[in-house]
Formats: sequence, structure tokens, C-alpha cells
Amino acid sequence: MIRSLCIVHNILNSKSPASALEKSLLNELASRGYAITAYCASADGEESNNDTCLNYQAVAERKLGEKLTRYAKYLVPDLFNIPDIHYQLWGKKVQRIISESLHEEKFDYIHSFSHPSSCHLVAYELHKKSGIPWIATFWDSWTDYPMTKYRTSFFKNWNKELERRVAQSATIIVHNNENIAELWSKRYGEEIAQKIIVIPLNENFHREYDGQLSGENKEVLQISHIGTFYPFRSAKHIIEGVRFFVETYPNLRNRIQVNFAGRTLSSDVDKIKEYQLTDVFKLMGILSRDECEDVYAKSDILLATAEQSFEDYTFPSKIIKYFYYQKPILGVGRPTSVLYSELTGSGHQCVSPGHLKDFADYMYKAITDYKSVCQFDKNYWKKFAVENVAAQYVEVIEKIVKNQ
Repeated sequence: MIRSLCIVHNILNSKSPASALEKSLLNELASRGYAITAYCASADGEESNNDTCLNYQAVAERKLGEKLTRYAKYLVPDLFNIPDIHYQLWGKKVQRIISESLHEEKFDYIHSFSHPSSCHLVAYELHKKSGIPWIATFWDSWTDYPMTKYRTSFFKNWNKELERRVAQSATIIVHNNENIAELWSKRYGEEIAQKIIVIPLNENFHREYDGQLSGENKEVLQISHIGTFYPFRSAKHIIEGVRFFVETYPNLRNRIQVNFAGRTLSSDVDKIKEYQLTDVFKLMGILSRDECEDVYAKSDILLATAEQSFEDYTFPSKIIKYFYYQKPILGVGRPTSVLYSELTGSGHQCVSPGHLKDFADYMYKAITDYKSVCQFDKNYWKKFAVENVAAQYVEVIEKIVKNQ
């Protein structure tokens, strides 16, 4: 039996997108005979889980007072990004607890997951002390994470140094897309590039989708974006594309309905009103999981967008569900984006921002010849199925354990 020491801060936090990823992957590994001890943060100060396959060691995270947090973020905000506040409030404590019994436990490998990147710092110190093989899995990038902002270059460079230490020390580095893997290979050189492996994000689909995709033309094309828009990933280019389409083909205006299921930015709502498209767009608001499933199933086209103002190396996880429902996907993203690579690589369409004619041409084709936009890889979702992803991890784990 292979024994795994996992550092997974968010696994018991149901509000974290990482929680479902980590639970499904680690439970799948446990079902294959792995003995997994998972050190994590407590959920609201209490351990709350129904998993019997995983040995959770929940450690409560110290809380900063609301006023202290507000003042600290105002005076020294960069300290919250080195690499994040969790290392000081949780990571050091976990590191101390594990260190006290690390040699007695006889773990075969260490596995850390981020975000938060603090998990990798904990694993870095434990690996340095014990020499146990270490896999560092990055759900998102570290110093290239788009939401991290700095006031001073000192702290930014400090964080880059922490990333470099982890990159140099980890036995295996796992990224979930080729874009960030290529960036790290160029940044750190051939020696570290040899340690980088691309393994997709995982999803527990439970069963194959049993819906049937009809290639018949639709009376009203249901075009849906399911998920939250953000200031750095807004609906701007989608709205402008729709505006161009209805201006180019006014006679087809009543042949489309664009659904936004999830939070829509007020700036996007204002743009819809400004362009007089309220009859075309349906703003559905935040929906329950079951309601979202209904939108997936009833949609004819699914929409996705990537950040346009900077290089975004984050995998757009919403498209995993899109692939599962086997509907045509129209994305808006630069050719260098992860979204563009994934959509074009699976036979879907992704247009560059501002290329309004390309957007309109796709819409016209979908209305007049829907079957022509249905020529994509219907099995691409299986790439993300947790059993297939876990099999790739098993191959890596068995290799490093055998070689230690």
C-alpha cells in the first residue's frame, strides 16, 4: 500500500472550487488502494466530511480580527500575497505538527495542491527536511495568477523567489495546461522542464451524458453562458458580437436568445441596455445546480470567454462541463489563451476579441446550418474524467516511489 501525505488547505471548504477537485481525485486514488492522510484547514473551525476513504487531519486556521485585517491590507497589502496569508495563519502550524511525527509515519510521497500556494511552501519545508518525493500540483498559476496585485516590486520579487524554490525542489510539478507548462519551462530552464507534467483538471461525472444532439436547425437558437462574469473576464466581447450580428442580419434577430446563467456585471447589463438588446438577452441570475443542469441540457450553443487584457494561464474550468454536455461551444479569446487551445483542439470555435465578423459568421452558420457547427470531438470530456486523470497520477506516483 502506498502512503500519501497530502497538503490540501481547501478540501473541506465547500465554497472553494478546489474542494470538489481534490475530494474526487483523492477519493479515486484511495479507491485504488492508496492510504491518504490529508492535512487541511477546518471548515468553519470544525472538521466536517463524509468521506471514509480519506484520513483528514483538519487544523484550525488562526483568525485575524476584522479591523486588524482591514488595517493590515491597507498598510501592507503585499504581505497577504507572500504567497498568501494562509502560510502565516495555518501553514506554519501544519508544518510543525507534521514535522513532529514525519519520520515515524513512513509516507511514500508528499502531494501538495494550490491554491493557496502556501500548501507548496509547507511541502517544500517537509521535503527539504525528509527527502520524501514530492508532487506539487497547481490548479492555478502562482506568480502569474491574474488577481494578485502588488504595490512594490520588493514583495513581487520575493514571491517569485518562493515560486523558484518550489520549482527547483519539487520532484514532479503538475500543471493543467500546456500554456503554463511552456511558460515555466522557458522561465526555469531545461532541468526543471524535465520535471513538469501536464495532467488535466478532473471532474467526477458519475455517468455519461445521455442527451442526444440533433443537427436540425432551430426555430430559436438557445445560446448560453453558464457561470459568473468578473471584471477581468466580462461579457463585453460577447455582447458586442451579438450587437454586430443583429445589425448585420436584422431579419435573424428573433432567431436567437442569449442566456446568462449566473452573476452578470452591472457594466455588462448597462451595455445590453445601451445597445437595445434586452429582447435578445435573458439574464437568469444565480441559479441552483439543478437549474444550471437544465440550462446546459436545453442550450444549443454554449459561450465562453477568456481574459483579454493580459496573458491568463488559468484553465477556464467551466468548459469541462461544456464538453460533457456535448454541445457546440463558441469562445472569445486570444490565440495565445488556454481557452483558444482547448476549444480549437477539440473541434469547437474560438474567435479573437474584436473580430466581430467571425463571431457573426458563426452565429449565422449555427442558425442556417446547425449541423455544420456540430462537428467536434464528442468524447473530449473523457479527458477530464477523474478515473482517467487518476490513472495518470498513479503512473507518476509509482515511478517516483519506485525510484526513491
